[in-house]
Amino acid sequence: RVEIVQVNCPINLKLRSGIKVTVTPLRTGHCPGAVMFLFEGERGNVLYTGDFRLNSRDLRKTRLYRDETELIKIKTIYLDTTFCNPRASKFITRDEATELILDKITEWIETKEENRVSLWFPCLGYEYLIPHVHIRSGFKVNISTSKLSLQYEAISQLSENLTKEDSRIRIVSEVERGDMEPKVLVVKPSVQWFVQNSKLRFSSVYIPECGLFRVQHSNHCSYEEIIEFVRDLAPERIVPIATPVLSSSP
Repeated sequence: RVEIVQVNCPINLKLRSGIKVTVTPLRTGHCPGAVMFLFEGERGNVLYTGDFRLNSRDLRKTRLYRDETELIKIKTIYLDTTFCNPRASKFITRDEATELILDKITEWIETKEENRVSLWFPCLGYEYLIPHVHIRSGFKVNISTSKLSLQYEAISQLSENLTKEDSRIRIVSEVERGDMEPKVLVVKPSVQWFVQNSKLRFSSVYIPECGLFRVQHSNHCSYEEIIEFVRDLAPERIVPIATPVLSSSP
């Protein structure tokens, strides 16, 4: 049996054992369609986060709180521990990352008329940047070479920002030889490189010899954000669901 459920709307289930459980999908702040699940039952409440990046203010808007004041008791959290490592201590916010990207794109586009931009988006999770890029630059974003073009087209809110016609800004799933030309700026929003190379003190890095602009961007919580999340919810038990970056085991 498959049902379509709405975010933050609880559904009541009765298991074969007779136990009643309330299940609520909650937003994760990760990518379109991503949800965490809150299970409420007689034996305690369980939260399965999946991949997520949320802060305390976001949590207060969910069913984890009653009237945004009273936090429900959580027995167990199955926790996204992707960056549960002190070396991934603190990331800039996605709003800050967005501004860095927009400023660099604007500067590059305005410098020379022949300059172009390739947005290196290898997976879903960056689409919220597309309307900002269109509005700031004035150019619709070309998606004709992206393996994610069908997924982008399925997001109705993006349609007016996208094109399959030629544009000075395009999305690529992989960097090709043509993206390495002097007139092309490749924008890579990802925090992984900064963590692995111990460069979190930099919000962004521009490498002119290959035209690559790296920006510290993450759809997962930093180490400090994970600690804050756990401290706020105060579960009795934590089960990691990812091997932390730079670690060999959970």
